Amino acid sequence: MKDFNRIEDNENNVLKTCLYNKCKSYGYCDEAGGYCLPIISGNRCVTNEIECLSFKYRVHKNSKYRFSFYCTKNSEEQQSEM
Repeated sequence: MKDFNRIEDNENNVLKTCLYNKCKSYGYCDEAGGYCLPIISGNRCVTNEIECLSFKYRVHKNSKYRFSFYCTKNSEEQQSEM
């Protein structure tokens, strides 16, 4: 069974530490970051994969995430299922 308090804490940490607005791929619209999370997953504003900063996120390392370009390729969980 998943520890939902831990998941919620992780989501809050992701949203606090996101660097999406510093990413060269980001299309500068009003969507917030947190694309690695299944509840957000993906971004309509990113059309070109120029640069990915996800490996620089502390939460990426702490959560042992493996993927990148969550803005175009969807969440960690969704990429794991492919």
